[in-house]
Amino acid sequence: MESQRPSGGRWFRALRPLFWWLLLVLLLFGIRTHERLSEQTFISFAVNLEGKPVRYEAAVTLDDRPVSTGERVSIGRHRLEVTHPKAEPFGTNLYIWYGERKLGDIKLERTRGVLALHVEPPAAKLSILGDEFTTTLTDSAGITSSIPTDVYRIEARWANHEQTERVNISTKATSSVRLAPSLGVLTLESDPPGATVIGNNGNAMGMTPLTMREMHSGFWKGELRLDGHIPVPLTLTIAANETNTVHTNLVNWGYAQAMESARQYFRSQDYDRTLEVLATALKIKPNDPDATALQKEAAVKEHLLRARALAERREYATARQEAGAALAVDADNPKAKAMLADIQRRQEELLAEQQRKHAEEIAAKERQERLNRPKMFLDSVNQRYLDADLFDSHTIISSKSVKEVSSAIVNVLTNGSPLFQVVRYERPHPEVFTIEAKQGMLGGFRQCVIVGGQTKDDETQLIFKVLEYETHLDVNLGLVRLTDGRPPTVAIHPQRIAQMTAYQQRRLREGVQIVTERVLRAIGQTSVGNN
Repeated sequence: MESQRPSGGRWFRALRPLFWWLLLVLLLFGIRTHERLSEQTFISFAVNLEGKPVRYEAAVTLDDRPVSTGERVSIGRHRLEVTHPKAEPFGTNLYIWYGERKLGDIKLERTRGVLALHVEPPAAKLSILGDEFTTTLTDSAGITSSIPTDVYRIEARWANHEQTERVNISTKATSSVRLAPSLGVLTLESDPPGATVIGNNGNAMGMTPLTMREMHSGFWKGELRLDGHIPVPLTLTIAANETNTVHTNLVNWGYAQAMESARQYFRSQDYDRTLEVLATALKIKPNDPDATALQKEAAVKEHLLRARALAERREYATARQEAGAALAVDADNPKAKAMLADIQRRQEELLAEQQRKHAEEIAAKERQERLNRPKMFLDSVNQRYLDADLFDSHTIISSKSVKEVSSAIVNVLTNGSPLFQVVRYERPHPEVFTIEAKQGMLGGFRQCVIVGGQTKDDETQLIFKVLEYETHLDVNLGLVRLTDGRPPTVAIHPQRIAQMTAYQQRRLREGVQIVTERVLRAIGQTSVGNN
């Protein structure tokens, strides 16, 4: 038996590496399985508020870290919390195991508060208006109710008064609102009865005797109207919690009362109402001298008032009609005569001012045309020449007249060296001359176009261009033919000759220099711009 023990120990020592290798394989398999299952471990949920899904308003955290449905989570114990600005917070402890952890619908409870609304006296219509809760009560003294937290508008209407308040309902708090306006009762009586009561908004409120309940205390303005009687304006003070009674005697449109009203309107310069009341007075007593005299004076003042307003707006024709109407009523009225004369004077001044402005506009237009005329004729002449627009124009100002300058320029062109041949010299306008001169050169020619215009009485503007051309012709047996297919005449300019020679560039500079010196010599100047 003792001889077999060493043999068993040897087997154990031989299998021990295999055992450790198997244990390592199981450990690695467990770790890999854990990682694979962890990748498939996530949480799913949906947040509802009073049966409606909540998306972005709710904040969901897992262990104080924001989490969203479908997001991977770690295995173990966690704390899930949901908050919403209009809901009670929700929280729960979770244990997450491998796979999907379905929480289902998380139902949040809407935060609510208590509105304690007291209305005194009871309102005929009481409305509580909010985004999620709205109710309307009639003949209500108020309400105490639990409602969702929000800002509400409370509208209360009594028989002749309205009031609006705003209230913010907070979570688990009671918001008290008391509407107790100062109201009173107004009773209006008239003798005779049946007068229409007009409120301060211009609407008819009833007929006397009239009792208006639930009127806001303080000042009240209105009017009593009855056919055949003078309207009576009312300004009253309504005392709260009292019955305020006002009795008014309506005065018939008798002659004495009509005249008194007319004089009051006349003193307040309300001439329209004066004439209106006087018309009624004259119906009662036709051709009355006092009423006729006041009517005449009021009509004159009304016409003069309108004439003055029209004259201030420079509507002189209509103003003269109003002043004439005043004189038609009272031909000897000194104020009407003076106003008519003043209107005529101001109308003449306006006409003179308009004529002066018109003359200034014409003069300005003529000055502008005078300034633009040399350039216009230069453009017209340039149309005769090939590629004239490629060359620059040059301007010189002289204090001499057009006639004097034109003859002097022709003289220096035809007598100087090198000589120019004047091919055209014209006076297309009394204040404009055009000179077209040509100078033959080896392999081409130089064309000079000069336009002078009298831009001011003491100023002549000279605009000229120097056009340089070269020709490509050959004479063979008495026939003129092209040498290489190019046009016979080409403008010496970088846009027409890609690679200009030094000779061609010198021609461009010398041509302008020669013409400039000739023009300056003709007008007696030494440099451009010196008069």
